[in-house]
Amino acid sequence: MGQGGVMGTDMDEGLVIIWHSRTGGAAAMARAAMQGAAKYAPDIPARLIPADAANAKHVIGARACLFVCPENLASMTGVMKEFFDRSYYPVLAAGERIAGRPYATAIAAGSDERGRRGKSTGS
Repeated sequence: MGQGGVMGTDMDEGLVIIWHSRTGGAAAMARAAMQGAAKYAPDIPARLIPADAANAKHVIGARACLFVCPENLASMTGVMKEFFDRSYYPVLAAGERIAGRPYATAIAAGSDERGRRGKSTGS
């Protein structure tokens, strides 16, 4: 049960790793994060959830979240963006119940870094 006795609403889960991958790079990063969590925080359960199957209840119910996806044209992939779009208002409504919970992003990117640095190659 979550805080307040409501199932599925407040910290029923430990670390939730929400991920999306097209080529396998971000999936490998998500699995590595899961393995690291098991090794260094074995008392905190961790769960991998594909972005297209994840929802706001997963975020609200987690003690911590890790969002993993590839960089695509200097942004997140559409599947991860769609997850955030679906989850935004319910997570926002959770407000103080989830304020201060840890979260992080892990981005799988190519080596040219042009999008990250905001530079163009156009003439």
